[in-house]
Amino acid sequence: MVHFSSLVNNLKLKDLQLLYVLLELRSVGATAIELNMAQPSVSRCFARLRDYFQDPLLVRSGKDMLLTPIAERLQSELAGLSKLLDRMAPATFDPFKHAREFVIASPGFVSQHILGEAMAPLYAAENRVTFRLLHWNEHAKNALLQGEVDLAISLDSKFPPNVYRRVVDEDILVVVTAAQHPLAGQSLTLDQLFNHSHVVVKTGGGWLETFHYGLDPLRDLKVKLTVETYNAAFSAVRNSQLLAIVPHHVARNSTAAESLLIHPLPVKTEKLQYGICWHERHHNDPAHIWLRKTLFPALLTHPMHLAS
Repeated sequence: MVHFSSLVNNLKLKDLQLLYVLLELRSVGATAIELNMAQPSVSRCFARLRDYFQDPLLVRSGKDMLLTPIAERLQSELAGLSKLLDRMAPATFDPFKHAREFVIASPGFVSQHILGEAMAPLYAAENRVTFRLLHWNEHAKNALLQGEVDLAISLDSKFPPNVYRRVVDEDILVVVTAAQHPLAGQSLTLDQLFNHSHVVVKTGGGWLETFHYGLDPLRDLKVKLTVETYNAAFSAVRNSQLLAIVPHHVARNSTAAESLLIHPLPVKTEKLQYGICWHERHHNDPAHIWLRKTLFPALLTHPMHLAS
């Protein structure tokens, strides 16, 4: 159990502020001016303080006012308390004065094609902030849920209430095949989709839940290969007859998908929602607010911005 001095129950911070100023200035009148208070109010507070500490605190010596030994001890302690309260007060974040590492998790496509340019201004050598980029997978998602990741960019939509999520865009799923695939040039059917083997990109989330929405839950895709990045999936598709279901903007914009064919998905699914997520422990942190205000506009105006 945490115990506090009886001082907490008997005095207010404003009383201690007044005492600190009064012991510095050694004058009721000067203290009243410094704190913009009426002199009688300062006198009444000073009387309460003398009564509480059972000491006169200030005594006259000719024209001067002297601190009693108790007042000298209080003056030293109050100076430390003043500095502590200054450090505890809400503060703004200045990246050129304050050091901070930010941890950002995103799929490989976002890290490769978007974050590099969007974050370039933040890499200025003059500031004191540093960054750590993580691949968005189950480990990164767990770290986000523990408050250990500052920002996550993902398709995930299922988070507990203590994770903030800003939806920034929408996309659709498409099917990608090699140019020489037997299905090339055909209108893909649902049976063909389920009869062929797939490579699945497994990141932190589950967009396949969106694909399976409304379908027979007993009918599963034939998953031959599971990878963690879209580039690995595109490489596998290019060199085999595997299919890959991926977000449209990734298939259209990724250089790793060049020469691959994009097919419409032969079933209507819910649109994918891209979100930027952060844990509530960071929400009111001045440093994190600075990061969001600085990075969000760069992400949202990037030429490859999500489904653009």
